[in-house]
Amino acid sequence: MRTTVASLFGLTLLLLTSALWAASKESVSFSADVTRFQADRKTSTTGKLFVGPDGVRSESIHEGTAITLIHKLAQKTVLTLLPGQKSYTERTGVEVSRPPLPDEPGSPCRTNKAFLCRQIGAETFHGRSVVHWAIAIREENREIPHAHLWVDSRLQMAIREQYPDGLSMELSNIKEGKQDPQLFEIPSEYKKITVSEASPTATQ
Repeated sequence: MRTTVASLFGLTLLLLTSALWAASKESVSFSADVTRFQADRKTSTTGKLFVGPDGVRSESIHEGTAITLIHKLAQKTVLTLLPGQKSYTERTGVEVSRPPLPDEPGSPCRTNKAFLCRQIGAETFHGRSVVHWAIAIREENREIPHAHLWVDSRLQMAIREQYPDGLSMELSNIKEGKQDPQLFEIPSEYKKITVSEASPTATQ
């Protein structure tokens, strides 16, 4: 069911670049560290996120392979850069927009009676003002907890997510400010390849 919740709310910080931001000119430009914690809080994976009017860039390691994703809203394009191979793939015609937050029109909290969303209250996380939301699913006259969101009041996006199994994802070291436009461009030395030529781990 986590997949269902994620698809409706744009949850999981690993999907932020493709679902939550996508280079809106109204958004606040910033960079941040992204950390995904396993249930034991001892095992984690990290990455970087850059958001600006030129696009959204995420850097991560997937099964030992460095991968950079660049989403360009105006061009409806998603670029997958493979630094180890100095190559990239390109997808065009990709429509991306930010899903509604729990209290916004069109949110499943308002349109889907199966969802129960409670605003816990205002909190502070990594020095940022956030609103804490608890999301549950109504099922056979009972409520099943599914996620907690901490929505940054200025960035208008979730900067922390936590699930009942202990998995959590969060943004830290958030630095607001203009981002280098070159972060959202293809390096000149990179060669364009097809998806079939890319590493399997980079295209999953």
